[in-house]
Amino acid sequence: MYIVSHRGGSLECDENSIKSIKYSMELPVDAIEMDIYFTKDNVPVVNHDPSLNRIYRIDECIININFSKIFGIIPSLDEILKIVNGNKKLFIEIKGIPSEKNLTKLSSLLSSYSGSYTILSFNYNTLKFLSHFFSSYILTFVTSNVFSNEIIELITHEKLFDNIALCHTSVDTKNMEQYVNKKIKIFLYTVNYESDYLILKNKCGNMISGLITDRPLHFINLLKFSL
Repeated sequence: MYIVSHRGGSLECDENSIKSIKYSMELPVDAIEMDIYFTKDNVPVVNHDPSLNRIYRIDECIININFSKIFGIIPSLDEILKIVNGNKKLFIEIKGIPSEKNLTKLSSLLSSYSGSYTILSFNYNTLKFLSHFFSSYILTFVTSNVFSNEIIELITHEKLFDNIALCHTSVDTKNMEQYVNKKIKIFLYTVNYESDYLILKNKCGNMISGLITDRPLHFINLLKFSL
């Protein structure tokens, strides 16, 4: 089972931090997930929330400030890329509704990165724009929705993405069968407990390509010793 350390393992380490990235690099996980927003001057920085208040106690929205104001406080994506240096695959989730200028800047940054990565977004239009720069195997659509057959046909007919991340609490096996039939890999987020995993394993285990978890070390041990 492919294991992705969500936000660097946010229930085992400080989320979306250099510390959590380094922590996850030491684990036998397959990939490390992080979230990015763009600053006012188009610098992608690593944070889950649009505001810096919850983690950093700074009452500012990322899109309203220049990177120089938070340099040394919040890691930039560029800084994380240099730390990882291709030693782990990265799942880079774009939060919010970025501008085309933001996405072009991201594409330029990643074009010089030699490591493996996938780009995730809840926003279909974000993926559509990124498809001009990246192959479909790099792009991942994220959703918590159960879709009708018509909607699934609508979001898959352009073949923008080869991967989809589904919320584990709202999985629908009929939806999943359609994705698998279209050769789309399915990742489930955020699976943190053995009881949830066992239910999912029995319900749709043969269709799951990977799990995204806040407890990567815990899950590695479960899968290794008891499951």
